[in-house]
Amino acid sequence: MFEAYVGRQLGLLPDATVQPEIVYGRSKALSVDWIVVTEELVLLVEVKSVRPTAHLRLASEQRIDEVRRMLGRAYERAFMQVKIGKCLM
Repeated sequence: MFEAYVGRQLGLLPDATVQPEIVYGRSKALSVDWIVVTEELVLLVEVKSVRPTAHLRLASEQRIDEVRRMLGRAYERAFMQVKIGKCLM
C-alpha cells in the first residue's frame, strides 16, 4: 500500500516524530494520513495515488479543474486538520 510506503519513508527523517492518522470527534472522523513533527514545523501529509491525466501532463486549460477534482477532498481534509489544531491551542 502506497500510504504505508510513504509512512516508512517519513520515518527515515532525522529528528522527526511521525504519527499515523488519528480518529477524532463524535463522528469518528479521520485526520490526514501522517503527521510529522519537528522542532521547526508540523507537516500534515495526505497521501494520494492518482495518475496525472492528459490535461495535467499537457498543461492544458483544464488542468486547474483536474487538480481540484483529483485533490480537492485531500485539501479539505488537511485544511480541517489545521482548523482543529488551532482550536486546541
